[in-house]
Amino acid sequence: ITRSGTGALDAELEPSITLTVTATSTDGSVATQDYSVSVVDSAPPQIPTSVSLVRTTLASAWSPPSPDPSGIAYIAHLGVLMISDGEVNEMPNLFTGDNLFMMNPNGSFAGSLTAFHFSDEPTGVAYNPNNWHLFFTDDTGTRSVYELDPGPDKRYGTSDDVVTSFKTSAYGSKDPEGITYDANRGVLYIADGAGGRIYTIDPGANGKFDGVASAGGDDIVTSFDAEALGIRDPEGIEYDPGRDILYVTSTRNSIAMVTPTGELLGFLDISEAGARNPAGLALAPSSIDPTQMSLYLVDRGVDNDSNPNENDGKVYELIIDQWLIA
Repeated sequence: ITRSGTGALDAELEPSITLTVTATSTDGSVATQDYSVSVVDSAPPQIPTSVSLVRTTLASAWSPPSPDPSGIAYIAHLGVLMISDGEVNEMPNLFTGDNLFMMNPNGSFAGSLTAFHFSDEPTGVAYNPNNWHLFFTDDTGTRSVYELDPGPDKRYGTSDDVVTSFKTSAYGSKDPEGITYDANRGVLYIADGAGGRIYTIDPGANGKFDGVASAGGDDIVTSFDAEALGIRDPEGIEYDPGRDILYVTSTRNSIAMVTPTGELLGFLDISEAGARNPAGLALAPSSIDPTQMSLYLVDRGVDNDSNPNENDGKVYELIIDQWLIA
């Protein structure tokens, strides 16, 4: 195949061109195919068709380590990813008091914090880019979501932080794991692993996440059945504001893509990562090209219930493959 010539398309004067490709085989046969290339004005974002593994980060090698990372969120104003570890507290040989870990997109360690004073087992973490609030799910005890306001100093883990909470068990979610914030709608999405459901939490008229009416708040909760879509034990969930879709951890080898109302759009193959127990998801700029987006996936590895001395937490960066020609 021979390619020659250069040029540019003009959306007004020349919105499309036709390319003719001629291929000559070694046996002398010739095949010709025409292709149309167009400038698309404000085309809706394409649903991803594949992801590629960029790097694997050993969270187990950090100091302090994260042996069982379960949640992850991109903290945009800091440019780092925050990882929550829901079981490090059960491992006295590794636990230092911190159960939140910071990572740069390139996998380098960026520090640690603690949520232990309000959540000893934070399974999932989410971030509101409008006010820098954090949300943590906890699937033990009362089964709750904790909202952390960083206070006037806008720093996490300082004395002016304000923490509030609401119970997910009040509306039937007894295993809240993944959580993500939708800044377009101002709602939370929660993945209930054992229940196999995705919940949407609207803060209601008062604009506060304070629980459903039976628990003293005015939150409005709806849900859909994830298992009916072929999603088993959803532990991770992430909202993509550009495409208006949810990514949901489905199996060791796949991530589901669904609409916020529960329509299945397809699956992404993540078998290249070789994850053992994939959990939380985060959408963030790629470490190799900040103009592109990657999905960052945490892997809990071997459960500490079966091996109390395990330390095998990982974070995978999976770049979303882009099609540049419409």
